[in-house]
Amino acid sequence: MSSDVYNLEVVRKAYERYTEELNNCFASPKRLLNVIKDFINFVKSIEVSASNSLIPILREQIRIAKRIIMIIKIRYFIYFIYHKLVKSLINKLIYTINLIKGLIV
Repeated sequence: MSSDVYNLEVVRKAYERYTEELNNCFASPKRLLNVIKDFINFVKSIEVSASNSLIPILREQIRIAKRIIMIIKIRYFIYFIYHKLVKSLINKLIYTINLIKGLIV
């Protein structure tokens, strides 16, 4: 029984640490991604020994964490597309400016 109390204390402290880390790393997507991945591993490790009443909550935590990871990855993809699109449009604009400059001379 005392080991159960100890395990619950360890889990409680881990959840407190993750809460603090999630609040502190919101502005850094890379760090947030690492914290979320670590959190998923933690939840999966306690899911094995969790009671049946906790399993749905733990699975919901994993589902939400995976959704955050997906959004972060989509953000990188959108940024990549944005960067390529803007660069292409800038090059076209510069080309048309040079066309006009060539006609003026």
